[in-house]
Amino acid sequence: MKKFDIQYAVKDKQFNLNIRTKTDAVIKGVYYSLYMHGVWVANIYKTSMKQYKTLSYTRAFCQHELEAIGQQIDMAN
Repeated sequence: MKKFDIQYAVKDKQFNLNIRTKTDAVIKGVYYSLYMHGVWVANIYKTSMKQYKTLSYTRAFCQHELEAIGQQIDMAN
């Protein structure tokens, strides 16, 4: 399991996330667990169409937020 931190900004607010990379047999690939201030907020994955989608969450994310997070994840990998 790989761990790293990212930052992203939406509407003039900056967010810091801790990311943990995990694998899953059901989605047949990698997904990312997102933590904010040590609390789990979502699991996301990259689709075959190169978009990020949520698997489960405690905080809703807009698609443009997921794309901003995904871009940071892609750069970190």
